[in-house]
Amino acid sequence: MGVVCLACDFLAIGHVTEYSYEMDQAEKLLKEARNNPGGLSFADFQHLMELKGWTFKCQRSSHRLWRSPAGHLLPVQPRGNKAKDYQVRQFLKQLDAETGGKK
Repeated sequence: MGVVCLACDFLAIGHVTEYSYEMDQAEKLLKEARNNPGGLSFADFQHLMELKGWTFKCQRSSHRLWRSPAGHLLPVQPRGNKAKDYQVRQFLKQLDAETGGKK
């Protein structure tokens, strides 16, 4: 009897949903942000905030204002095409505070 790969069967019959793809993407970006806050692209940083329920509020010059699900405001701006590491750390700290830990 051969080895049965349930994950392969699951993927082969098309059970990967947009939601599961976005959650995998969010977790990948979150891991990248935690491991190397200064290495995250600004586009990925904004996408991560969006995937975690943050909403873009407005932009003044290069500063973009984001609101967390709990109402916390965080202004962010790029450094070239990268996110500023201290702003990524501020985001992670607020995310952890709102979700009860590293999620």
